[in-house]
Amino acid sequence: MTDYLGTVSVIDTATRTVVATVPVGSTPFGIAMARLNRVPTPQDQVQSIIAQINALVSGGALAPNKANPLLTKLDQVVKKLDAAQTSAACGQLGAFINQLNADIGNGTLTHAQGQPLIDAANAIRASIGC
Repeated sequence: MTDYLGTVSVIDTATRTVVATVPVGSTPFGIAMARLNRVPTPQDQVQSIIAQINALVSGGALAPNKANPLLTKLDQVVKKLDAAQTSAACGQLGAFINQLNADIGNGTLTHAQGQPLIDAANAIRASIGC
């Protein structure tokens, strides 16, 4: 992680990404934290899964060429949800889960790596009525 003197990073906890960097000067004397009470949308939840897959890639646990089909399916889920095509989004989530099960079965992912992603995808499926 890069060390930025005199700044504070604002982090979106849903996507685990820095969304802003705020200058605070050389000697800040306090910090306040705010929690937004917004319920994550299904798209937010998909973005969280995408972040988890990217973390597996950056950590060396998943090869980029193995992650790409998973990420493509999730990108399609977001596009279908954005277009209010719930049935198509359900189908893409099902395909994503099937791919994860295959990746666990062939050793591309361990059960400990893949099952949380499956659980998260199933939670999204339930929330959108699949």
